[in-house]
Amino acid sequence: VWHHQQQIRDAVGVSGILTRQFYHPALDTFVQALPFQYRSTNASEGTCVALHIDSDAGGTWYVEKIPSGWAMARSGKAAAELTIPAEFAWKLFTKAVRYEQIKDRIALKGEESLLVPALRMISVIA
Repeated sequence: VWHHQQQIRDAVGVSGILTRQFYHPALDTFVQALPFQYRSTNASEGTCVALHIDSDAGGTWYVEKIPSGWAMARSGKAAAELTIPAEFAWKLFTKAVRYEQIKDRIALKGEESLLVPALRMISVIA
């Protein structure tokens, strides 16, 4: 599992595997938890939230409010956006760090109620 390899590398001070080839698929898997994470978030249909991971290995993912709940989307006009540095994204999504520990590194834009679910998302319990 990618995040176990990354945890070991991080612990022993060896450079990580934050490359497009290896890290992007891990991130893409982690963010699939967004619709579930937003399940209790009230918003108008069509409301979209953008999550940016700022590196070549990262990308932008969107979650959108649809009639039946929330779903991943290919794009959208975001009502809220957050940008997380690549070196912290995997740690945030695997519970290695909490948002409060890295909040000064994360750029937030938009309504707080739309940002909090993504910041509290745990995709893998490591």
